[in-house]
Amino acid sequence: MLAMWVFLAYGASIALALFLIYMHHARWHWHVLSVLAAFVVGLTPPVPWFDGATRDLLYGSLFLFLLAWGLGEPFAHRFHHHGMRQASR
Repeated sequence: MLAMWVFLAYGASIALALFLIYMHHARWHWHVLSVLAAFVVGLTPPVPWFDGATRDLLYGSLFLFLLAWGLGEPFAHRFHHHGMRQASR
């Protein structure tokens, strides 16, 4: 597999997580559960029938998405987009 695909998939998963943090505010417990789910995905042994580079790319993208979404909230809290409700006041 080309390194370009790896960087593209991992970058897209992190960018999507940061975009969702920016657009939507979720409670703190969802972010904690996201970090825990990332570690569960990362520490899960591989399924015997689903092996290879595709599995690694899928698991890695999911792990990075969950980890970035879970850990990114405390750093991006002040940059939340509040939509039209706040702009009309």
